[in-house]
Amino acid sequence: MKTRTNTSKYKWSFLLLLALLIPSTSILGQTDAQPVVIKQSAKVKANPKVDVLVYDVPTDILPATGNEIKVELEYYADGKEEDLKKLRNSIEESLLTYYQGDNSMDITLNLHNYFELEIMGMRWSRITTKGSGKKETIKLKEFKIKSYKIWLPADMSLNLDAKYSRVNVNTNINGPVNLKIYDSQLSTQSIAGDVEGEMKYSSLMAHSLGNVNLELYETKLKAEESLKGTIDAKYSDVSIRNMQALKFEGYESNLYLSHVPTLDITTKYTNLSIVSANQLELSAYEGTSKLGKIGNLAIEGKYMELKGEELKSLKMIDGYENEITFDKIESLISTGGKYNEFNIGEVTKQLIIDGYEEEVDIDKMQGNFEKIELSGKYLDSDITIYNPQAHTLSGIVQYPDLNINEKAYTIRKKVGDSSKLEFEFEFGDVSQSQSKITINGYECDVNLHHITN
Repeated sequence: MKTRTNTSKYKWSFLLLLALLIPSTSILGQTDAQPVVIKQSAKVKANPKVDVLVYDVPTDILPATGNEIKVELEYYADGKEEDLKKLRNSIEESLLTYYQGDNSMDITLNLHNYFELEIMGMRWSRITTKGSGKKETIKLKEFKIKSYKIWLPADMSLNLDAKYSRVNVNTNINGPVNLKIYDSQLSTQSIAGDVEGEMKYSSLMAHSLGNVNLELYETKLKAEESLKGTIDAKYSDVSIRNMQALKFEGYESNLYLSHVPTLDITTKYTNLSIVSANQLELSAYEGTSKLGKIGNLAIEGKYMELKGEELKSLKMIDGYENEITFDKIESLISTGGKYNEFNIGEVTKQLIIDGYEEEVDIDKMQGNFEKIELSGKYLDSDITIYNPQAHTLSGIVQYPDLNINEKAYTIRKKVGDSSKLEFEFEFGDVSQSQSKITINGYECDVNLHHITN
């Protein structure tokens, strides 16, 4: 069953476009245009589906009272009396439409373009409405929409389609929201339901969102909190303070997160700033990342600059020409890398580096470390062990350049020369120790220092 608030099927959103196309609409100046206010309402059942389409009009969405949806449009228009009457009748006949099914109510606020516009002069324009095979011409001197207000219930599903508009949602929404936003500004308080859709050349400001699934293009998204989310962003800025989990793909974008326990991020030419996370999987190409306290970090990266505070573990596979700097890491493992540079303030448990032309600088290795494994070609490392406990030191290196205080070790084996060296050293009583250092490779430059406090 389809029910309308009136019998006309004409669409009226062409009126909204006039705000851009008619020269006299943006500046009324001295005018004979009189304000007109049109109000309409409709009773709905629980949890209605609402479609809102706005085109080049400021829109305020407000909380409804009970189960009544209302709209209020205020505009100025100047022209002949019969044309002003035609204009008002056209709007009143088609402003609010709803469809009622057997068990549900759909509310549609349908503003769609069905118009022909002819500029007749600096002051006059002709509008031709068309629908159901009928045409009607309206001539206006001036037209300007002052305000457009919609009162909606919190329990609903909302489809919002906005172009060239500013939409303020001054009410909480408990149901799902689908967005199709183009060159518009959207602000909202709380959306508890799922938020999905696409935004281009736009902005979204929100206090809290439910689960999100959004495609962004040259868009700014800022929210205090959200549940889980999937975001695909290009040339965009995304800032969300708190989330449960996020999958993010970014291209030439900026991402700021405060606390998100689980993260899966794939980026190109993107800047990241993450205060804290429990699990972060990062695949990055040529970008910068600033991290705070992270639990486990898994990286596949090229030409990346990564700086952070504290990590439980860092695992990188096939990293290429990355600069990695952290204050403190419990476990650092990098395999298959080339031309990477590691500058770590402190490593507490294990350090494993296998690569080609890698540079490793560890300011402080805890004395009760579990293992240090260095392997590869053209490796350059500088490691300082604080208060070293008993450990073994062994390896096979071709063309070694080892700077090790051999007097501090018991030499069990040392065979070879500057072209190839095989060695086994012991520091302290290793019978009760599992700590070990192994160095294997080609043209390895290793500086190993001990500091005892």
